[in-house]
Amino acid sequence: VDRDGGDTDPPADAVNLVADAPVWSGAASLAAITAGTVTVTVRNIGTAATDGRWVDSLWLSDDETWSADDTLLTAIPRTAALAAGDSVTIESAVTLAPPRAGTYRLIVKADTRDEIAESRLDDDDATVPAEDDNLGVSDEIVFDPPTLDIPVSADVPGDPTTATGPGAVIHIPEIDAGT
Repeated sequence: VDRDGGDTDPPADAVNLVADAPVWSGAASLAAITAGTVTVTVRNIGTAATDGRWVDSLWLSDDETWSADDTLLTAIPRTAALAAGDSVTIESAVTLAPPRAGTYRLIVKADTRDEIAESRLDDDDATVPAEDDNLGVSDEIVFDPPTLDIPVSADVPGDPTTATGPGAVIHIPEIDAGT
């Protein structure tokens, strides 16, 4: 039933690409920049095959919503038609390098450039655009890098001229990274 109360069926040649949640191969908690693989699956839940090429994209986001401030990790070109009811899965090597400590999610955006003409059904079964269908959002990935306490001293033993004034020298002692 459409929004005006009439019956509306999807077009007979409808293509509807849906991105599943991407799956990260690594741990759910990261302490450093980490390389790994992400499995990305896009399904055509429509009634017709895709008729051209398209590009999916994988993003790192600090929330569950894709936006222009998210970080593009990779673009995934698709070159073969995808039949109605079929899916395509690819593993993509990526490096996760969040800009700061926090909770992140991977987001796959199917048909990023809107190259495939699609028809989607909303919750009322009316044919309307529904961009959220094209997004798959992963489980949380926590980035918690260790803090590094570096003792800093402007006082060099045996050299009182380096302790103060415009010519002061700051010495950072060597730190054993294994401790």
